[in-house]
Amino acid sequence: MTAIAGVFNAGGIKQIHAKKMIAELEVYFQRKDYWENKEFAASRLHHGTIAPSHQPVISKDGNICLFMDGELYNSDELQNNKTSTILDQAQFCLSLYLKGKNEDYALLDGSFSLVIYDSRAPKITLITDRLGTRPLIYTLWKGNLFFSSHIHALLQNTDIPRRMNKQAVMEYFLFQRTFGDNTLYTDIFAIPGATIVTFDGGKPREEKYWNLIWKKPFFSKKEGPFIIAEAIIKALQRRTKDDLRYSLLLSGGVDSRMLMAGLEKKIGSITFAPFKNREYATAKKVADLFNSPHRFYPLQTENYFQCWDEATSLMGGMLKAPVGYFDIMKSFKETTDITLNGLGLDFTLRGSRLPRRLKRYARVPWLLRLEEETVGQSLMNNYKSNIGPHFWRNLFNPSLKSEIDDNINSSMNGVIDRFKEHNDNLYNLWDFVTLETSYKQDGYGSSLAIRFFLEDRNPAFDNELIDIYLSMPLYWRFNQSIYRKALQHLSAEAAKVIDATSTFKAGLPLTVEALCIIGNKLFHKFGLLEEESLANPVHTQRTWPNYDQIFMRDKGFRDVLMSVSKDRSIQEMGLFNMDVINAIISQFVNGESKYMRFIFLLLTFCSWNKQFGFSK
Repeated sequence: MTAIAGVFNAGGIKQIHAKKMIAELEVYFQRKDYWENKEFAASRLHHGTIAPSHQPVISKDGNICLFMDGELYNSDELQNNKTSTILDQAQFCLSLYLKGKNEDYALLDGSFSLVIYDSRAPKITLITDRLGTRPLIYTLWKGNLFFSSHIHALLQNTDIPRRMNKQAVMEYFLFQRTFGDNTLYTDIFAIPGATIVTFDGGKPREEKYWNLIWKKPFFSKKEGPFIIAEAIIKALQRRTKDDLRYSLLLSGGVDSRMLMAGLEKKIGSITFAPFKNREYATAKKVADLFNSPHRFYPLQTENYFQCWDEATSLMGGMLKAPVGYFDIMKSFKETTDITLNGLGLDFTLRGSRLPRRLKRYARVPWLLRLEEETVGQSLMNNYKSNIGPHFWRNLFNPSLKSEIDDNINSSMNGVIDRFKEHNDNLYNLWDFVTLETSYKQDGYGSSLAIRFFLEDRNPAFDNELIDIYLSMPLYWRFNQSIYRKALQHLSAEAAKVIDATSTFKAGLPLTVEALCIIGNKLFHKFGLLEEESLANPVHTQRTWPNYDQIFMRDKGFRDVLMSVSKDRSIQEMGLFNMDVINAIISQFVNGESKYMRFIFLLLTFCSWNKQFGFSK
């Protein structure tokens, strides 16, 4: 990963403001590029692996300088036959800025954010990639525009206001994420995907250069598997063309094996889990199919509490702390420069985030019926934490009911309005929420965490693959038939290996899998199959451990939970109904009810509040 931080003020800056932010970040990186003048100071910090050339790049007349956080995968393709000299990635971005056509940024296939200082105005321009896969945060204070890839770096300037954004905190607890440009602070903003923010001393101006627009397919259903398979191969080619050490994060599911089947070069693979469980065994079979050197790393769950505060701070308090990664990342670095992962294939090409209900008995998915008048409520129900309807309705201070209702309605209506500007099929609204700013979604924290230790590339967000996804009708995604056939086309053998989650062959048609699930349930109901029990209650057969048991058994986590009711800083926020919070905690630690998702959010919030807090 690269990180970025800096400050701009047309009336003059204090370099110390930038240097405080940089000092907070540089402990994770081996290299630092820095540039300053009287109006602007900034630094890019990186591992020296991707886009290693020195930055910033500066225009020939010396008036414009550009920093790029991240990388492009298609800058060479875009320049072929158009210029005698191939520019490096940052230089190519500068050339686009000089042309002045903002829509050209949509051509860039990459994971990046750009910071461009133009001394002629003077002004600063901040740009995010199409799907917002790299955080870029900013705040305006006393004429200074502070920016960084990480909120905790901004907050090293202790004079920056820390007023709580109540709407964002409510979003965080109810939906496990924040929407739009919201952060936990009223005066700090997260730039959404495909957005250009310009500041020249007045009010920052925002402009979209690309929009998520679902459209009619340009291929038939019969052609779909072959088009998807070919696009996956190309996405992987773009992301593995460097002479670096690659490893695929290989789980027991279908998405990572789809990537393994699409790779044209032999690379290593990595699996981590609580122990050598079913997830590991399935991944090992897939790795062996492709002769991939396979490494296993057991999760060190006993160290999670010691890593918790660091993991929370690096996620900006807006995502659940991805603590599982922090103990094992340093081991990854011994054999790997760049990891590849299958995140995003699930909620794009195979429709895992589409609104669905589960048939009561078999738990077989079925599309949820949507109506225009109640779509906001349906979206809200889909994203809220699993803390039960009584607690969910009463989580916040009863005296704030009217304000809470207004805030939540504002959140939902804002998302719906942005969606409806260009789209009309309400089912795609669920995917819009996920993709509008990808790094904000629950689950993306894993990629953000990895990038502090080594580089991470995500083929699912390749421009060509996303354009194919946006052309796929709803049911092509929901029933997954095209996706499964694409896997079979890439590797019939890989499709025959069981999915560690469903325990059925990954290539089964969805209808056949549904019948198998029903049969499995019946066998368990009549005692013909017994539920598998594990000796260690923290262990699971999946990638991640049983966090319920970790939070209940680890003294550090229990102490934090039991002290919430006595935490004056939380009480003085006046936001929460402390009786309800205490009831949830009491039931959880006594093993009476499972509220793991909410407890995870609460522990993360408490850690952030302890480290950075809020002003009154």
